Amino acid sequence: MGHLILLRGARDTAMNATPHLSADDAASFIDGTLSDDARAAIERHLAECDSCREEVAISTRLLATVPASPRRGVPWRLVLPLAAGILVAVMLVRPGGRPTATPTERGGASDGSTIVLIAPAPDAPLVAGRTRLVWRALDDSVLYRVVIKDASGAELWRGETSDTVLAVPPGVHLTPGKQYVMRVDGQRTDGSSVSSTEVSVRASQ
Repeated sequence: MGHLILLRGARDTAMNATPHLSADDAASFIDGTLSDDARAAIERHLAECDSCREEVAISTRLLATVPASPRRGVPWRLVLPLAAGILVAVMLVRPGGRPTATPTERGGASDGSTIVLIAPAPDAPLVAGRTRLVWRALDDSVLYRVVIKDASGAELWRGETSDTVLAVPPGVHLTPGKQYVMRVDGQRTDGSSVSSTEVSVRASQ
């Protein structure tokens, strides 16, 4: 795959003060050419940075519309500036809040047929009101459902979104130090569904 060249819109519309990904880092992330450590670092950044996550998502969606066989000749420098322009347009349309993220954020380790959890990290504490779940998108998804269960399997909370990120609300009651299990279910346009692997996390002490 040709290396991507990512051009951005003005960053005065950024959603937070987190330093943004460089063009090379973002392009390599979409290309799937990063080392495991570098990919993990970028995934942690995307879990926190609304602007970069939205831009990567839009870029990935645009590339996904190109048939597989002609992609080697795709003029990446034309496609990705278009994505940046779309991102700026989305932000201008929604000046009062965070843009609605497109559920197409994918990593090289996922082909879009499965849901892969990116965050929180295995050793990160679960904190109501602070923890954000982030995952790689499912192809043709229309809705995601996040489920948190206790160790006995009893459902504690569920939330729905069309995005690939969802925060655990502050009203969720978590017992400090207790183990919980999280899962993301994705619903496709054809009515079928796919579930991520269940991940065990511990509530903050």
